[in-house]
Amino acid sequence: MQDAAYFYNAQADYQKVEDRAKASGFPELAVFAQARYESYQRYNETFLESWHIASGDAVKPGQAARTYIDFEHHVAKDLEPIYGILAMIPCNELWAWLASELQSYATATNLYSFWIQENNDWHGAYRLDNFIDSWFAAHPEVYEQETALYVMRSCMTCEVNLFRSACGQSLLPMPASRASS
Repeated sequence: MQDAAYFYNAQADYQKVEDRAKASGFPELAVFAQARYESYQRYNETFLESWHIASGDAVKPGQAARTYIDFEHHVAKDLEPIYGILAMIPCNELWAWLASELQSYATATNLYSFWIQENNDWHGAYRLDNFIDSWFAAHPEVYEQETALYVMRSCMTCEVNLFRSACGQSLLPMPASRASS
């Protein structure tokens, strides 16, 4: 359910990135963000329907998910728009990796077989990676290694903390902000 809260809120982040990319004169980034927004919108509609939930607002995020959501809102709102796309890499790559690791458990009696089958595909993660790599190559004036590492480390920490929270473990501290690192 915490993933549902994350996805529900990430949809708005993609829309924010799209709007900011348009305003910044980066139409190719806006188009990419719009496609991701629409993908998350479809996922959220399917999720709400399959779980019989009236609205994504009905899913209350725990501390780990709330921190992740708030961080990605900050990135989408306050950093260059491309970092809003970069922030999604840890989630995209983790799901593909987990599904590939769990593939042998995708049996008819496994309750999570549908999830394993649906996520056992690296295409989306590779597409995201390749877009970011080519975008930064075309726009080196926007790339700041320190900012990219801060965003990646923060989102990776958030992913770990989602699992830690599900297991009742204490959460890891978020990385120091890029201004203080």
